[in-house]
Amino acid sequence: FFFGFQNVNNIQQLVIDGEFDQGPDIPLFFQKTFMDIQEAMEFWQWMRSEQAMAQIWSTSGYFQYGNRLVHDLVRVSQLRVRNVSCKSQAGNPCYPEWHTKYSTTEPFGGHPRPCIGNHSYGNKRNDPWTHSHPAPEVVSRDGWIQASGWDLQGWYADYDFDAAYSFLLNSTLPPGEEGPLLQRTVKFLNCLEANEWIDEQTRAIMVRFISYDGYNDILVNAQMLIEISGRGGFYPRSRIYCFTLLAYETAFLAANICAVIVQILLT
Repeated sequence: FFFGFQNVNNIQQLVIDGEFDQGPDIPLFFQKTFMDIQEAMEFWQWMRSEQAMAQIWSTSGYFQYGNRLVHDLVRVSQLRVRNVSCKSQAGNPCYPEWHTKYSTTEPFGGHPRPCIGNHSYGNKRNDPWTHSHPAPEVVSRDGWIQASGWDLQGWYADYDFDAAYSFLLNSTLPPGEEGPLLQRTVKFLNCLEANEWIDEQTRAIMVRFISYDGYNDILVNAQMLIEISGRGGFYPRSRIYCFTLLAYETAFLAANICAVIVQILLT
């Protein structure tokens, strides 16, 4: 119990409670954390800040107590709504509150995007953002390990992020590559902000990662959710919990990983 609390509390203090810099003036730095995010600009500031989320890239995915990211990856996803009929013609376009019946899977950002799709490998992505259903990632729920297939509960709705508009951020450089990873990541995030990856159709954003404490055999599942209302209000919440890998659970994890590998090979 103590080691689990220690791991969760450490990530909570670093990522959720870490104050992010809003600008060059000292007063702007005071007491702004993930839970204070109220607009898209502040979300990107939190992602880029070495006092908040960007600690992951400045430490190559390592936390205290030997805890590090699984697969060295952070997944960032969003859910979007489509345009609906407005009560008043003058109101077009109209984007409703989140509901699955209003969700859209249409590509967006049709203009060429100079952002780097995979910031570590340097592959250029100029295609629109597409809605995808990635191979199930290993996640935890109620002390078990399983491959996705569940909704994330928010304050105002439940959200299925198994299929979403997503990108991955690496916490380490690929083998054989050198360079300042933090600066690469910040450049990529700046490009996403400049090209309005978050816009009036965005209704939920989730940043999630899983870390592993190998010494104590503990996994920590961190999920940072921001709900966005139809009027543009931002409502952050987070959930971080851990569980111990017992023998039968470790075998179940191995089975999940094998299933994912087979699915990747067959698709």
